[in-house]
Amino acid sequence: MIKIKKTLKELDRIAIDHYKILLSKPFEIDEILSNKLLSSGLTNEESQFYNILLNNIKNIIISRPDGLKKLINILDPLYSSIYVNRITGIRNRNLQKVKKKELNKEIFKIFDYNKFISHKNNYAIQLAQKLDCKVCLYCNRQFTFTVINKKNRKTRPEFDHFFDKNTNPYLALSLYNLVPACPICNSRLKHRNRFELNSNIHPLIESAEKIIKFKIKTNSIDILDGSTSNIDIEVVKHNKTVTNKDFNRVNKNLNTFLICDLYLKHQDYIIEIIKKGFIYNKSRILELENISTPGGNHLFRSRQEVIELILGNYLSEDRFSDRILSKLTKDVAEQFDLLKYI
Repeated sequence: MIKIKKTLKELDRIAIDHYKILLSKPFEIDEILSNKLLSSGLTNEESQFYNILLNNIKNIIISRPDGLKKLINILDPLYSSIYVNRITGIRNRNLQKVKKKELNKEIFKIFDYNKFISHKNNYAIQLAQKLDCKVCLYCNRQFTFTVINKKNRKTRPEFDHFFDKNTNPYLALSLYNLVPACPICNSRLKHRNRFELNSNIHPLIESAEKIIKFKIKTNSIDILDGSTSNIDIEVVKHNKTVTNKDFNRVNKNLNTFLICDLYLKHQDYIIEIIKKGFIYNKSRILELENISTPGGNHLFRSRQEVIELILGNYLSEDRFSDRILSKLTKDVAEQFDLLKYI
């Protein structure tokens, strides 16, 4: 839903470093692939498949999402054909699933995600530190700090595979296929749901900010009077120029991660913003804006900074990935007139 703070150039540099790590021990993906091609018993299709992997190994690791999709278009027909050949004559669906797992296991020996996230090494932690993603990019409601303390105890975001790794096992370690996310979004809600670029937004390259707004459906007078605390959330287009395709792509993400349902659990937070819109009129904001430090300087650098203090959140898209509920906060504050003074 929100975009990572890194620029594409920064992500590309991280991808190159990531690729160099995967060429070295303990991964050595190029050497493992070369040895795979030297093994006996490969069918012509398997030899062709692994040859394409070897010849495109750098692109597989560093390509941006559109490049990964092009690789899928080349590799998936071969991958599917190998699988079909292995289940020829097998009608039992459980046995077919076993064959699928066996094929994926062969590929995961090359693109070894389990080795990458193993607690015996710090590779996943190091990547999380480089990406420096403080909140879940899908829901924007859970912090995902990366921490290693003095006793080597660790925590980091999970990595969601935008292109499902069980469908595309050769993309298990691709940098642009690793989206920092919270456990709820990754493991419970998305799980093995298949995402595509033409039907979902990809948070390493794009944001929902200029596509949708969250709109609160309630009578603000009733909220202020305390006669009701019932609200609802509607998703609307950011403006008239937003295409139906982009709007639907965002909505598919929102529906997958139950965003509106989960945001409604933050009704108290939303109601606080509505009340602040009533309390902080222009004169009060100007009063705060003119506060000086003991040294005689202005405490706030801008009126927006004053309102961010009032809301306890950031209002600029480039800061959304620093604090939870930032996109929701901006939209509610704008709806109830707190932003008209900026």
